[in-house]
Amino acid sequence: MKREESDSIFDVPLVDENAYRHVQLSNDMQCLLVSDPLADKAAAACDVRVGSLSDPENVPGLAHFLEHMLFYSSAKYPVEDEYSKFISSKGGSTNAYTSNESTNFHFDVNCEWLEDALDRFAQFFIHPLISADGVLREAKAVDSEHEKNLNSDPWKQLQLWKLHSTGLMSRFSTGNYSTLVETQEEPRENVLGLYHEKYSANLMKVVIVSNHSLDELERMCKVFESVENKNLKQLQPPKDVLLPEHRGILIQHVPEKEGHTVEVQWMTLSEEEHYRKGPLSILSHLLGHEEKGTLFAILKEHGLANSLTAGEAGTSMSSVSFFSCKIELTDVGKEQIQLVLGLLFAQIDLIRHVFTHESENAERLWKENLQLALLRFNYREKLSPYSYATSLAHAMQIYELKDLLKSIYHVPLEYAPELVLAVLDDLTPEHARIMVASKSVENECNLEEEWYGTHYSVQKIPETWISEWKASSGSLITSYKMFIPEANSLIPTDFTLLDECMEVPKVISKNSSHTMYFRSDPTFKTPKAILYLGLYLPESYVSPLSATMTNLAVMIIEDALSEISYSAELAGLRYSLSATTKGIVLNFSGYHDKMSILVKTVLNALMGLNSISDDRFSFVKQKLKKEFSNLKFEQPYRLTLYEMDVALEHRKWHMKDYEAVVDKIDARMVEAFIPRLFSTCHTVGLCEGNLPESHCKTLITEAEMMIHDRYGTEAPVASQLVHPRVVCINSGSQDVHRIVARETGNPNSAIIACFQGGQPKSSVMLQLLAHIGKRDAFYHLRTVEQLGYIVFFTTYVIQTVTHLLILIQSSEYDAAYIDSKALAFLSILKESLSNMSAEDFDGAVAELIASKKEKPKRLAQKAAQHWYEIDKETFVFDRKEQEIDALSKLTMEEFQHFTEQCILDPNTRRLLRVQIQSNNSKNPTNEDAKDEALIEDIFEWKNKQSLLPSSIDDMKKSN
Repeated sequence: MKREESDSIFDVPLVDENAYRHVQLSNDMQCLLVSDPLADKAAAACDVRVGSLSDPENVPGLAHFLEHMLFYSSAKYPVEDEYSKFISSKGGSTNAYTSNESTNFHFDVNCEWLEDALDRFAQFFIHPLISADGVLREAKAVDSEHEKNLNSDPWKQLQLWKLHSTGLMSRFSTGNYSTLVETQEEPRENVLGLYHEKYSANLMKVVIVSNHSLDELERMCKVFESVENKNLKQLQPPKDVLLPEHRGILIQHVPEKEGHTVEVQWMTLSEEEHYRKGPLSILSHLLGHEEKGTLFAILKEHGLANSLTAGEAGTSMSSVSFFSCKIELTDVGKEQIQLVLGLLFAQIDLIRHVFTHESENAERLWKENLQLALLRFNYREKLSPYSYATSLAHAMQIYELKDLLKSIYHVPLEYAPELVLAVLDDLTPEHARIMVASKSVENECNLEEEWYGTHYSVQKIPETWISEWKASSGSLITSYKMFIPEANSLIPTDFTLLDECMEVPKVISKNSSHTMYFRSDPTFKTPKAILYLGLYLPESYVSPLSATMTNLAVMIIEDALSEISYSAELAGLRYSLSATTKGIVLNFSGYHDKMSILVKTVLNALMGLNSISDDRFSFVKQKLKKEFSNLKFEQPYRLTLYEMDVALEHRKWHMKDYEAVVDKIDARMVEAFIPRLFSTCHTVGLCEGNLPESHCKTLITEAEMMIHDRYGTEAPVASQLVHPRVVCINSGSQDVHRIVARETGNPNSAIIACFQGGQPKSSVMLQLLAHIGKRDAFYHLRTVEQLGYIVFFTTYVIQTVTHLLILIQSSEYDAAYIDSKALAFLSILKESLSNMSAEDFDGAVAELIASKKEKPKRLAQKAAQHWYEIDKETFVFDRKEQEIDALSKLTMEEFQHFTEQCILDPNTRRLLRVQIQSNNSKNPTNEDAKDEALIEDIFEWKNKQSLLPSSIDDMKKSN
């Protein structure tokens, strides 16, 4: 066994207190051990350098299917689903993913169970059992996963890119029941064959993160020495994945959602091979910039685009990269797409000119990119052990160990302008692969893609376009005043940390118009702060019309600030604006040094809504209308959650209400509405982290003065303040809210069975029930019943009230059938709870308590918890501690009585069922339950229900 310690492995961030050890086991498996003394969860990941590119040509999706099958059972633990049940029962979670060249398996668990979990986990790779029956059942789950993606535009586009390539890259990688079972003579033998032929210890990288010492972790990792080393060579993808006919092409396709996008991809040199120099990273930085004079700023100014992203595409492999620029077009931009692309190629020519003729300017850009990357690296926010192990295990397959941590944060290690120029040589019109997505091209799309049914067309890029782009590049640069970004003035220089640490927020300023909470916190050792400003505006949500105008006002501000917000984000400063049922919430986060500049800039924009450009308003309104229209294309299970929220939140308009009024609104209406919107306002703020108390007092005072001076704002009277209320579901209810999906062609139906809490201690008892029952629900409803890929048994908070949800989405069965199976599961749950021993109950309580003791990993997490308490007016800042205390006093008899009354007994439980019925269901039952009461109008139903008390809460307020 070979071993390397922390100091000799790699550079670590300034805030990193972990100890690292790299171990190479006797079977050539490499393990990275991470001892984090502050970790309250342990995690592990194993990345196997075998992915979908290793699929046999006649079995598409086999690598992904193998990933699924390894979860079933092993020779040492032969009981099906034992691994997943163990992890779940010990406070953990588990998952996996398959990419082009890797399959990554990962889990987390409460620390004391790490060794037992690793023993089960290692069996995936030592001696898995793959039963013929399990293969047939899990192939259905893979099929359901694929069906879930049939109406997903990103999946459709990915397959179109693959279709227009050759060899390994061109294959369908997800798999479905047809490719894995129906067209195969020996489905199980295929799975076993791939496992035995491709999985080998020397192709695996393991990462273990825990609060255990490095010596303890090294002892534990030896369980992986039983994995066979077959001394296999990893797959080397070819570099020639495109034939001449795959370059210089224009693909058009009909998307599911409203809107228009154009994406351009170019094949170029491998970023993985040149990761130390990162040529694609600097180009992503420059092409994706949004400062004045850059490509996106110009496109936006002229009403041609709503967003732009640039960087390495998901179609990349280790052998070659694909660089992508994707632009969301306005309606005008779609009509002038040749100009949009001409401006893109002009920006590329300008960057080429800088790296060819302005070496000092080019080096300045690289150094700023390096400076920003080092900021992200040195003051990175801590990841959970689960996320950290997962990302490190995959990164070990790509980067040299000495560069590992810096490389996952894309820190460029060498300046290589010649490589940047080599990439730019590939980014030409002749080599471009252009994909246009718009419903306006439907009549031109006479081809149908095999796996997703996408209607598309393909042709060579017209020579006249290419000639025009080349000839007009210089004139476009000049006439549109295109230039390279200036130095970023928001990069922080003050990294001083405060000394005082406060446990909970305190009120530092209060009057009739505002309340300001403050908590200093240097424990995360980063010079960052979080600021929330809740502008509670009684006029903002009195009608669908006012709510829509408030939403438009927020979007207009975001639109106006895109240039400075992008520079701020690069410098580690972020802001968000959101319209809520109470008003507008502003959230700022990042380095404290320049935060006040961003806050004042946003507030100034808020004060400038008296003059709204007709052109910009038109584009913003168009964007909002598309968001409304595209709701119907969301996954059905997400739609059930939305419909449930509408049903149970007392003040919540439906999207259909917004759609009915949005066309009536123009810029002058919003301008006239703004003074009324801000006529009364109560501001509530929370500042946490590395800002001094005096600074926070100044911020809230200045914000209040700006709003008052601009709009003459007065404090609202008590009757105007809105308190969160939840609709009470009647005991013994059989109410069903069923919605037939709009014509989208989506074959999936979805249901929610929502059980309402609201009684004393109900929140912790529902959390405990979800902890105990979630694995059984997943196993019976997904694995045994094969209802669908998406199955959840979980708690869900609406305002301040905790509910228990059974949520299922299925492409095989209609909503009524899924609903019947969800309710039938309650009998299995009842039997399981009846047979639960006192020891099992105490163990489940202990594991839930251990999970609740898990500390926030980032300042933003902790601040969000406190803001929730302030915004919901509950003020239980020590909620976790109170919940732990309540759980520790909970008896099994009390829990079983509550479960019987709240969940199992049809006469006492408060149950609402929400169903989204596909209009394209495979196996419709066409039967309604005899005892259900269909809700005809959800708002009429709401008006007949009583309301739960305002800010109902199980816990005692902290203040």
